[in-house]
Amino acid sequence: MLTAAGNPKAILIFTAFLPQFVQPGTPAAMQFAALGALFLLLEWVAIGRCALLGLHARRRLASRRARRLFNRASGALLGGGRRRPAGYPPLAEPRNGGIRPPHLDAVA
Repeated sequence: MLTAAGNPKAILIFTAFLPQFVQPGTPAAMQFAALGALFLLLEWVAIGRCALLGLHARRRLASRRARRLFNRASGALLGGGRRRPAGYPPLAEPRNGGIRPPHLDAVA
């Protein structure tokens, strides 16, 4: 729980999202405690579902053939995400007189 309390996303939720559900005129501390407990419960449910999904995936990927197919499909998705979709215009030339920074030479 201490790790979750130090998470910037959790801090953002507690400071920006939850206050809109606190009713004015009633003790805020109890409302924040109830909302925080609900948030933790939902977090544990989500983590538990991810763990169950991992167990299921582990059984599915037990064979070497299934792992190889999964790795190839994952690589194709990641590699395909780098390419521009058909119909998109080519990247524009730099506006600094056509001089490309050295780190972009390998990308072109």
